[in-house]
Order: sequence, then C-alpha cells, then structure tokens
Amino acid sequence: MALKLLMAGVLAYLIGSFPTGVILGKLWGRIDVRQMGSTHTGGLNVARSVGIGAGILTILVDAVKGIIAVAIGQALTRSLWSVTTTGVMATAGHCWPLYTGFHGGMGLTTLGTILFYLQPLAVLALVPLWFILYMVIRHPPRTTMALMLAVPPLLWLLGEPLAVIVLGLLAGGVIFIKYIPDFNRVYD
Repeated sequence: MALKLLMAGVLAYLIGSFPTGVILGKLWGRIDVRQMGSTHTGGLNVARSVGIGAGILTILVDAVKGIIAVAIGQALTRSLWSVTTTGVMATAGHCWPLYTGFHGGMGLTTLGTILFYLQPLAVLALVPLWFILYMVIRHPPRTTMALMLAVPPLLWLLGEPLAVIVLGLLAGGVIFIKYIPDFNRVYD
C-alpha cells in the first residue's frame, strides 16, 4: 500500500508539472510567459501575455490535470489518503514543475478543481469568501494567503473526512508558500 501511495504521489507530481502555460505561450504567442507579466505560468498570466483564448485553455488543462492526478491515485490505491497525497503533489507540481526548472503557476486552479471534484460546496463557499477578504485586505496575494488559511476549517465544517481536511491544509500550505514572494508586490 505504501509503495502504491508513493507511486501515486510521484505520478501526481509529474502530472501537475505539465507546463500548460509555457507550452501554450510558445505555441500561441511565441513567447515565454515566465518572462512576461507576473512571470507565473498559470491562466491569468497567459491570458494577459498571450490572449484570452490561450488563458482559458491553460485554465482548463490545469484544472483537468488535478482531477486526473487524484483519480489515478484513487484507482491505484483505493485509499482515501491517496486523495491527500495526489492532491498535494499535483498542486506542488503545478507550483514548482520539474519540466520548467521549478518555475510554475500559483496552484489555485489545480487545487480549486480538486476541491470541486471532492466537495463542490467548498469551492462555492471559497469563491465569494475570496471577494469578501479582498474587500478588506485589498491585495490579491495576501487575500489568497488568507483564503488558504480558511480551507481546512471550511472542509471540517462541511463534514469532510480527515484525509480531505489534511489535503486542504497541506495543499493550501503549498499555495500559501508559493505566494510569499508576492506578499509585497505592488499592483497598479
């Protein structure tokens, strides 16, 4: 079982590492999105740097790779803890992808889709909560960092099992850490 869980985690990291934004940036706009805008490889920077179509496609692929990673983990191990392992590793893979020198996206689409796959009500609560927090904090990275602190308690309130709560804690922690360099970023 432990070996299967380890294999699922490694596979989830490799799936999460798929550099959607980098590939679409080069194919669609002949640019490296890691050198444009925010330098992140997620859908928002791709949309700003390349175009809305490439941005939407990046978001869709980044969403699907999270679900694929978790589904493969569930099929391999038949353990609820595979959700924790694969969800965290797919999110980490998106944030620090092997294929692009560990320079990736912010992980929100990947984790958000995994949470939606597991507990849609969590995402339906987190989206408006982000906007409420933003009205108070007025800084996107700090708002997202605060939101990640709310994920585990929200999953607990929704009655999710411990494995899913731990997923929220650890994958939310990955995103929190990924946002630290942007904590003092100035927005025009």
